This record gives sequence, C-alpha cells and structure tokens, in this order.
Amino acid sequence: MHVSFDAVLLQFPAQPGDEIVAVRLHRKIVQLATEAKWNVNLDTYRQVRELTLESLNELEPSLSALKHEPNAEVVRALATLSFEAWRSRMPPDWERAQRFAQSAVDMAEELADPVVLSQALGALGNVLDGRSLLRDHLQVALRRLEVSMDSRVDDPIERTDAVSGAGMALMYVGEYEQAIPHLQEAEALAVKAQSIGQQVAAIGLQGQCAFRLDRWEEVIALEEKWRELERGYPRQRVGPTCFSAALSGSVHALRGDLEKANAYAKESYDFMVGVSGPPQEWQRNQHY
Repeated sequence: MHVSFDAVLLQFPAQPGDEIVAVRLHRKIVQLATEAKWNVNLDTYRQVRELTLESLNELEPSLSALKHEPNAEVVRALATLSFEAWRSRMPPDWERAQRFAQSAVDMAEELADPVVLSQALGALGNVLDGRSLLRDHLQVALRRLEVSMDSRVDDPIERTDAVSGAGMALMYVGEYEQAIPHLQEAEALAVKAQSIGQQVAAIGLQGQCAFRLDRWEEVIALEEKWRELERGYPRQRVGPTCFSAALSGSVHALRGDLEKANAYAKESYDFMVGVSGPPQEWQRNQHY
C-alpha cells in the first residue's frame, strides 16, 4: 500500500520548524535518487526515480514559502534541485539548474557558514561547466576553494570536493600542470576520509591531464589505482569508470594495439548502455 510522505507528517502535531524538517527529508530523498544515476543499472534507477517524484514535486513549493528566510537547509535544497535539473532530466534543463544554483549562492552569502557557501558554489560551478562557460566555472571553483580553506570548514567531503573541483576547472581550461597538484591533494584527502568515489574521481581526472600531456605511462599507472578500487568496492561507492576505461583504450589505440583498444571501447560502451540506455538517451558529455 502506498502511503504519501505528507500523510506521514500529518500524524504528528505541527511544531515550529516543521517546514524545515519536511524540506530536509524531501531534499535527502531527491538527492539520494539523483546521485544514484550512473551508479546503478538503468532499471534500478528508473524505479528509484519514480519513487522520488512525490518528494520532488513537494520540494519546490515548500522552498517558495521559505525563500525569504535564509537557512542552511534551504540552501542545500536549492542546490539539490539544481543538481536534479541537469543530472536527472533528459535533456538537461540548464536554465532551471542555474536559477536554483544562483539562488542557493545568493542565500548562502547571507549566512555565516562557509560549508554551506562552498556547497552552493559547487552547485553553480557544475552548471557553468555543463553550459561550457569554462572560465566562469574556473572563477567559481577557485572561490569555492578559498571558502573551503576557512578554519570553520570541518567537513572532509566538502573540502575534498572543493579541491577536486578546482583541479577539474583548471583542467577544462587547459591548465593541466596546474590542475594535477590539486587533484593529487584531492585524492590524498579522499583516502584519509575513506571516500572511495572521490578517490576514483580524482584519479580519473589525473588520468585526463596525463593523457593530454602525452604522458601515456601515467594514464596506465593511474588505471591500476582505479581498477583496484573497482575490484574492492561496489559500484555504488566507486561511481562511473566508463570514461577512464575509454581513456586507457585511447592510449592502446595510439600505441597500435587495436585489439586491446577495442576491448576497452566495448567495456566503456556497455557500461553506459547499462546505466543510461541506448545512445539516443545519453547526455552530451557521454558522447566521446
């Protein structure tokens, strides 16, 4: 029997702050479902997505009622709606994503919480990257990195994301040598925090830098690191590795080993079909 989230809330007497409690719960449901994309198979993701639509439909109206009351949870919810707009929708709704991300940053500026501001800047940076506004993305990423260095930031995951985000933004504007130290630091922070997904992401971005610098041996050495994590942890923790596999395949193709290159290409293609369906359903960044 289906029981709505609102029906559960009505079982309890209204108390001050109930609106924020509801926003927090809806936000966590939407965030978890959105993060699941590319980390689970397509059928599982579709089931999860369907189960979260009620929370998604409740979240935006709830925020409209609270938009004049700066609150850290409202900022996180706005950032989550931005994330959902580009990651879950086909095609991505970049204008919606940017509107929510900018609202998150604007509200976060009013709060004396560097962790919340860093998270909001991360949401905005993701949108600017997705819209190919790479220099704007870099400026936001560098500001986020600066904010994350505040002594009040005691969230290792957020700190790692900020360092990795700066490295990624530098990579996307072609500053590969400058990017690598940030990505190595992000990997070290992720190891310390035992955050497997962040480790794999930082290693993968280092591989992209090495490839573009024609340091092919480094690409293969970095593959050994993410393969070891892939063997040791479930996909939900590792995240997608299809691009890294394709990158190694490109190295083998450039070296003339077409049999090995084709095997890597098939691995990458099969992964993407498994998590996103046929190519006509892929997002732009999945066509490489």
